[in-house]
Amino acid sequence: MNITVFLSAFSNVPSHIDATRTLGKLIGEDGHTLIWGGSAKGLMKIIGDSVRDAGGTVIARPLRVYEEFVYKDAEDIQFSETLGERKEKLINGTDAFVVLPGGVGTFDELGDVIELRKQEKHRCPIIIINTDGFYDGLSIQMKRMEKDGMLKHSASTYLTFVDTPEEAMEQLAS
Repeated sequence: MNITVFLSAFSNVPSHIDATRTLGKLIGEDGHTLIWGGSAKGLMKIIGDSVRDAGGTVIARPLRVYEEFVYKDAEDIQFSETLGERKEKLINGTDAFVVLPGGVGTFDELGDVIELRKQEKHRCPIIIINTDGFYDGLSIQMKRMEKDGMLKHSASTYLTFVDTPEEAMEQLAS
């Protein structure tokens, strides 16, 4: 299975690091392929290393402007010139999306895949790993959008919130 993971290149929060390392290990041990932004920094490096160390395949989709920080051990690296082009490469060919703690870039990518799911442009699961309640606010906001009639279907149609990487992989297996 090709699993696209959205996450930050920056975080020194121990629970974020642990969740990232665990998810990468599980992806690799299960023989899946990681598709991600392909940075050799922070959480992005941790997940790349964890997948590779566990025997998985890593596919990097970095922006050309960050070429000096690319994860050079990826089996496949395709640079993009723009964020739009990069998001297209992250989305195409994936079977599932998993989201770990991240910043504005992660939110941007997540927003795109939720909207594309809403428009029925893909049927891939979108799983949010809510490490230490990081995405509690998003969960509340999605429920509010549902309550106020701003979603075509229930919020759970678009996103699944879990607490751990293990739960995320269980969701993908089911």
